Amino acid sequence: LKMRYLYPVGLILSMPGIHTLAVNKYRSIADSRTRIPCTSECLVSPKLQDNTFYHQIFECFATRKPKAFSRKLAKIFIALLVLQLNSTIHYGLFYRLDIAAKKSPISAPIAEASNALIMVSLTFLGITPHALYLHDHFAGYDRILAITYTDQNGTERWLPFVNEQGRLLAPNWGRVHSMWANIAVTPNINNTRLQKFIMKVTAFWGQKIGLNLDNTVFHIKLKKINAPAYWVHDQLHQNFSAPWTTIGTVTWTDKLISFDLPDNINSL
Repeated sequence: LKMRYLYPVGLILSMPGIHTLAVNKYRSIADSRTRIPCTSECLVSPKLQDNTFYHQIFECFATRKPKAFSRKLAKIFIALLVLQLNSTIHYGLFYRLDIAAKKSPISAPIAEASNALIMVSLTFLGITPHALYLHDHFAGYDRILAITYTDQNGTERWLPFVNEQGRLLAPNWGRVHSMWANIAVTPNINNTRLQKFIMKVTAFWGQKIGLNLDNTVFHIKLKKINAPAYWVHDQLHQNFSAPWTTIGTVTWTDKLISFDLPDNINSL
């Protein structure tokens, strides 16, 4: 039943006459095949050689030089541990406590070096630099950003990304949602990251809905919301109706983007 394309063949083989002919033919082939019984005198097949990359590099080397292999393997694990600890400490202390933002002569260079190391570990090892799904991951998410644009008639319209209620619209879910909520718009907004994703969103949706990017002004809107840890009556609709504030603009010229945004959005 799962291989439905063979169903017509099965119907033909089940027809009277054809079925009998097929059974007799199969029985003739099965009875005439050569059977070679194997006893204790049969030769044992030679063992296949293991020439895999894993066997040549790891198993053979570990057998010949076990101590050297152990030392190298330990160094690799220590390096991975250091990279993981760097990512954990960076987002557990520097990012969450906003230590680097204080521009301390001690903490700022350390935070910059840690952030550069995170880019390496993320690119080559996939160590993800955010605390997704931890209990306090969304603590401090009290701002929503959206993007509007001015059409040819001078009317301000919402880009089909975040609507006037502050909801992310389909199909901007999944990885796009994760990108916007976990990297661009976070409790401690980084202007470089935010501008990077504003560039992607305006370039994609601007062309998608037929805008001339060189003649379109995009407006960056900010809405303050409340996300209490306790129940509040009608909190959802209160956040829906919260007012928007225009905090900056974005323009394109010959495929180059220009930003007019506050230096520190976190202070708004």
